[in-house]
Amino acid sequence: MPIPKKNQIVGIDIGSHSIKVAEIEDTAKGMILKNFGTIGLPQDAILEGSIKEMEIVSAALGNLLQNLKIKNKNVALSISGYSVIVKKITIPRKEEKDLEESIQSEAEQYIPFDINDVNLDFQVLYSGEEELFSYFPYRILGHYLFPPTKFNQKIRKVFILIQYIV
Repeated sequence: MPIPKKNQIVGIDIGSHSIKVAEIEDTAKGMILKNFGTIGLPQDAILEGSIKEMEIVSAALGNLLQNLKIKNKNVALSISGYSVIVKKITIPRKEEKDLEESIQSEAEQYIPFDINDVNLDFQVLYSGEEELFSYFPYRILGHYLFPPTKFNQKIRKVFILIQYIV
């Protein structure tokens, strides 16, 4: 993963029970963990993968960033929870340009939402015929983007944390 601007990025993981923050710097000797911290969240702040108490979660993130004295605004955000689904599928090898269309068509069979209402991504696995696709509803992304952007953080990347494969 290339690290933008000043070779540093802040990873933020908003989980159902806590928020984790890691500040990483990419140096000539490799990546260095500069800073790390975690803060607990109330039991019902996040339910079923959705932030229910936005102000509480935002305040907790703000406190954590302040306590860690993190000034870097470049963020890689992780998304997880019940609304994030990952599935392994097998399709014949194809050219890159045809692959995305084939995966979207195949994924529509498994996604219980309108395909236009979800963020769909995929990764070709080692065999070349197996693909891993993941999706989550856009409404979930909005919930997770709000707390960091409240503190002028710039979301550079969004990652999906795989909890299980369906």
